[in-house]
Amino acid sequence: MGGYALTRLTGSSDGGYVRNGADVIRSAASRIQLSLPDYSSSELEGHYPDGGRARFIAAATERGLGPAELDHKRRKWLVEARILLTASILFFLGGFLWLIPADSAFELVMCVGFFGGAVAVLSLAFRADFAAWQIRERRFGSVREYLDARF
Repeated sequence: MGGYALTRLTGSSDGGYVRNGADVIRSAASRIQLSLPDYSSSELEGHYPDGGRARFIAAATERGLGPAELDHKRRKWLVEARILLTASILFFLGGFLWLIPADSAFELVMCVGFFGGAVAVLSLAFRADFAAWQIRERRFGSVREYLDARF
């Protein structure tokens, strides 16, 4: 019975059993046609020809946000990013403090927990800084453009 299910999965017509999982992967991969985009081309530079400026202006006017409100929102995002970055650094320090005397499983678990919390909070700081950058640039840019401009 198990041979029938595996035969159907691999598509072999001889009714033979699958020897290992590599046979399953090999047979499935042979039937898949992938067409990946060329990452070196300029088509991935941005979805919008103007870099998202018109879409940003449309979204801001739709919400009734003027230059003063946008600047206030940008400052709020920057403050949030700085607070989260500080919290992430404190999480990393806490993880290192648990790592120093790490002679039990509990201390290692606490270390991993602190490092995981640091990465989570760091990703939130990244999101806040990205939002502030979009408001400063007055456009919806990609993360790649943000990283190029920021770092």
